[in-house]
Amino acid sequence: MRTPKLMLHCGADEVERQALAKAELPATTETYCPIGHEPFVSLVQDKMADIGFRFGLEAHALYKNGDRYFGLVHLLSENQKEDSDYALVLGLRNSYDKTFPAKLAWGSAVFVCDNLCFSGEIMVSRKHTKYIMRDLPNLIGNAVAHTRLMEENQEARYECYKESSITDLRAEHIVIEMLRRGAINTQRVERVVQEWDNPSHDFGGKTAWRLHNATTEALKATPLHMMPKRTVVLNALLDEVTGFTPKVINDDVIDGEIVVNGENVRCAA
Repeated sequence: MRTPKLMLHCGADEVERQALAKAELPATTETYCPIGHEPFVSLVQDKMADIGFRFGLEAHALYKNGDRYFGLVHLLSENQKEDSDYALVLGLRNSYDKTFPAKLAWGSAVFVCDNLCFSGEIMVSRKHTKYIMRDLPNLIGNAVAHTRLMEENQEARYECYKESSITDLRAEHIVIEMLRRGAINTQRVERVVQEWDNPSHDFGGKTAWRLHNATTEALKATPLHMMPKRTVVLNALLDEVTGFTPKVINDDVIDGEIVVNGENVRCAA
């Protein structure tokens, strides 16, 4: 797997994780109680560890003299290697200038940008108000419980793809449907076909897995802010092609906000 890549075009600087602790935390007031960037990342890491996930490759960035933080992390299960075919991705952001709340997002398609764009299959946030340190650990803990099911869905999906043979003619039809649905644009069609016929890497025989990777290879030059949506569309189409049905993620949260697959489950008052 490649190191996760942040979209930094508004002036943020990519930094090592230890730099997060050096950003100066503002003073707490009666209504504003910020959580430090490093404590926030560590809290999420601990909650993931509680359910058997560890951090793999990481990328972190600071903006506005450390007032804003953005991060991307690969989530790995106990026996998963860093060079495995795929991994869940976790996005994090936090601010000291009241721009946005402490927030995390994760899934197979996650996007974090210093222009405030932030997306994922599951998103959790909590404002920097009086009870953030009381609520945030439970909010994150309840939400990350979905991670195991997400991993199971991802593993089952890609195994299904690997077992689903596709003829050249069928692949051509699917590529056209990708174009119709917006998973790719016209400029990427030729590259998808090239990767299908002569893959840059060994993705095995002519299966949905090979077509999936041919498409993601073709999408590498796509603007990062468009990748999550295109990945979701691609997976949905190949799920239809292979007959794969993911298990449904249920919700169980406390005061705060959680969004699952684009739907707001609950918001704080």
